[in-house]
Amino acid sequence: MSLSEPFLAYAIYGPRRLRRFFFRLERTEGLKRLAPPNKADPGAFLGFLEELATANDLSHLVIKETYRQDQAWENVRVLDWIATGPNRVAGITRHPYDAAVSTLKFCRWWRGVAGHVLRLGAPGLPLFRDDAHLMEYFADNWSGFVHWCQSHGLSMTRYEDLVSEPERELRRVCEACSLPFDATMLDHEHPRAAFGGIGAPEVVKRRPRPVNTASVGRKDQLAEPLREIIRSRCAEAAKTLGYPL
Repeated sequence: MSLSEPFLAYAIYGPRRLRRFFFRLERTEGLKRLAPPNKADPGAFLGFLEELATANDLSHLVIKETYRQDQAWENVRVLDWIATGPNRVAGITRHPYDAAVSTLKFCRWWRGVAGHVLRLGAPGLPLFRDDAHLMEYFADNWSGFVHWCQSHGLSMTRYEDLVSEPERELRRVCEACSLPFDATMLDHEHPRAAFGGIGAPEVVKRRPRPVNTASVGRKDQLAEPLREIIRSRCAEAAKTLGYPL
């Protein structure tokens, strides 16, 4: 069972909406139904996800969570709890310039009408004054994530390596997470097991596509003032991963 950002869903939805969310997921994926816990406790919620996987004869539960240290949707304490427990965790990151371009494209959408409508149901959604403000937010989270992974001694994988040498790097990720590697993981046409989440809909809902390197090397898509913000806030962390700025 693979889930995208379930703890973010827990922070945003609250118990009642979360129950509806998981009932829809269970129905669309043809899963045996289990009710999420009413109490907002990370241990109880993780226990529910583990029970949901077990009840449906799934051997592994894989969770992707995005690191966030901002006050609105901060989840560092939950990630600390996960990483210091018996769970296996691996970190994956991208060159900060490339990640910044993706963040700009996504978060600019929040500023429009759609973003204001979305805030009616998710009032904690950050609102950025301009691109510079967003880049400061992004840069602090990016460098914070690198330091967080290093402080927990986690295995780290660079996105660029993952898309250029997918089998080699995916084997490393599987080993770090105690998952058995299977060649079908690299086959985008192979049927998925149970999958769901609240990540970017265009990613979670779309048909799987072949691995490619199209999103690598986007430095030129950032204005120089925005690159300077990233250089000033991410240089130290980027250097530890071999990223030139």
